[in-house]
Amino acid sequence: MPTRPGLAELRNGLEFQKQHLWYLYFVTKPSVMDISDTELNLRCLTTNLPKRVGETNEINIRGRKVVDPGIYNPEGTLTLTFVETSDNVVKRMIQQWEDACYDRRNTPSFGDVKADIGIELLDNTEASIYGYIIKDCFIEDSDVGELTGDSGEAIQPSITLRYNDFQRLQRI
Repeated sequence: MPTRPGLAELRNGLEFQKQHLWYLYFVTKPSVMDISDTELNLRCLTTNLPKRVGETNEINIRGRKVVDPGIYNPEGTLTLTFVETSDNVVKRMIQQWEDACYDRRNTPSFGDVKADIGIELLDNTEASIYGYIIKDCFIEDSDVGELTGDSGEAIQPSITLRYNDFQRLQRI
């Protein structure tokens, strides 16, 4: 008869993944940007993780419905929220990327505007235990924050990236 693990077994055997232990980096970076991976990771506060949404196929066989799994398509958007510092690194990155995407005088090339972004989940020793490579990202929307007189909090710009696909990286 199976029993529930006790507190001693939980402490000895399991290490829970923490929401604050992750690393964000460029696998391939748009050629127009001059931000480093360290600056990007240091300033990124939150991100959602990529996911695939499944579609089902409904088939009628002799009057009975049969449901089969269909195609699993990537959701397609990723939102990154940053904290801005006085040197405007995040705003400069957003401006460089948007200017390249929406340059009306020159048609941007694929390498100038798209990026592959990596997100690594870390354990308590900061070793990578799981990860994602988000492919063919470009800026779909940006919000450079708001100014207000009733708070002393830092400005938190965010960008919404559109992507085509992602790959899961199992590390353990």
